[in-house]
Amino acid sequence: MAKDLDGDSLIDIIGGVNGEIRWAKNLGNGTFGPAQFICSMIVLNTFDINDINGDAYPDIVYADGLTLAAVTNNGTGSFTQIPNINQIVGAIDLKLTDLNGDGYRDILFVAKENGNLNYFVGWYQNDGLGNFSTFIFISYIQNHSYTIVATDIDNDGDKDIFTAPRVTSYDLGNLVWFENLGSANFGPQQIVNVKTGYIWNLYVSDIDNDNDNDIVISEYTKSTVKWLENQLNNLIDTIIICPNDSALILGTWQSQPGNYFDTLQNVLGGDSINIIKLETYQTYFSADTVEICDYETYNFNGQLLNSSGVYSTTLQSINGCDSIEELSLVVIPAPVVSISPFTPDSVSINAGLLALPTAIPTGGTYSGIGVTNNAFDPAIAGLGEFWISYTYVDTFTGCSNQDSTLIKVYEPLGIDELETLKVKLYPNPGTGDFILTGTNLKTIQVKTLTGELVKDVEIKAPSKVHFNLTGQAKGIYFVHIVNDDAEIRRLLILM
Repeated sequence: MAKDLDGDSLIDIIGGVNGEIRWAKNLGNGTFGPAQFICSMIVLNTFDINDINGDAYPDIVYADGLTLAAVTNNGTGSFTQIPNINQIVGAIDLKLTDLNGDGYRDILFVAKENGNLNYFVGWYQNDGLGNFSTFIFISYIQNHSYTIVATDIDNDGDKDIFTAPRVTSYDLGNLVWFENLGSANFGPQQIVNVKTGYIWNLYVSDIDNDNDNDIVISEYTKSTVKWLENQLNNLIDTIIICPNDSALILGTWQSQPGNYFDTLQNVLGGDSINIIKLETYQTYFSADTVEICDYETYNFNGQLLNSSGVYSTTLQSINGCDSIEELSLVVIPAPVVSISPFTPDSVSINAGLLALPTAIPTGGTYSGIGVTNNAFDPAIAGLGEFWISYTYVDTFTGCSNQDSTLIKVYEPLGIDELETLKVKLYPNPGTGDFILTGTNLKTIQVKTLTGELVKDVEIKAPSKVHFNLTGQAKGIYFVHIVNDDAEIRRLLILM
């Protein structure tokens, strides 16, 4: 059997082993702990699990041939033995079920009388607290029976009793039932006219979905399982229509799903109910939410969409009925991106590496002809005008945007360009020590890309200067050089 014994919402396993009832705790993910002892008898015949004392925890009632006993669950999978219900007569099989409609689970059982060969069906009434002092005898049965169940077989709102005594031969068995007449009274034994082998187990379920309980039997001597249809209700047809359509049933057009009944008189003079079931095909309703950036479009069944909103379209299912697909489209604005202009916006092809202009938001990527090592190299770009782009991708939305600025590279013609060619800075890139050569050097300043002064270089010789940037942060700096004829700027990379 399977029940949650310790209140952790995981279904545990309970079974009988060598006269003992044990349980294995469900640890989750399909794994179980070791078997734990609950209770025992010398020869365990049967047990059932359900709440008998109103605390919502599953308790256990169990029996051998001479004793009927119970243990109550303390809510954590530990159990307390209560005084034996009967120490003279036990049970061959038992079920915990409400026989008198008071909301408490009674003990229904089939047993053998102590000291003779009489087999009988009886029950103990539950007072709501798990006390079973009231025994009610129902009937003797023909012979030994291994199974008993309770179910409402005649749809009158109370539970009837089924059991299966064998006949003289082990190859044959009977199926009998006792009608619940209400007020804890049961009618005489009625034999179900079926040819069957020795029945080992009985189960009840609405096998054919016609609103009455059928009987399932397992035949011990024939190793077969059968089900016996309860002909109280007969499902004669199932009609399936599209939603909002209708079908002609028993002379009336019907559109609401459900069971429609036709009461007839059978050959014995009693009522026989025929059922026609009306069902509707499922209306397929697909709902989806899609996010796009504001420069994108989304193809929704042929509609090209670029505005936020809820859109729907009607299609036809495989059954010819309408199906509806709904789309919630969310358009996400692109991030605002801006790049500053180059200063100056025209440079000589021999100017060396130039710092790229600042852009917002930070964290984007520069691209374009001449962009290398996070700088602009006019020698790589060549002569002409070049658009340098800055692209930023919002890591949260995935949307991007871009801005561009123009720079012009020209051929050097004047004195400034000639002086620029005379100035050399090496090694560049370098790790700390640098040499700058030129003519008539007056001032040399190292600045950050934002213009902050880093070092005012001392000039001891007007044509060759050594300086050191060890200790400064690695990165790109500007070197501003002034001589007698020009003001020159060089880009320096400190590694």
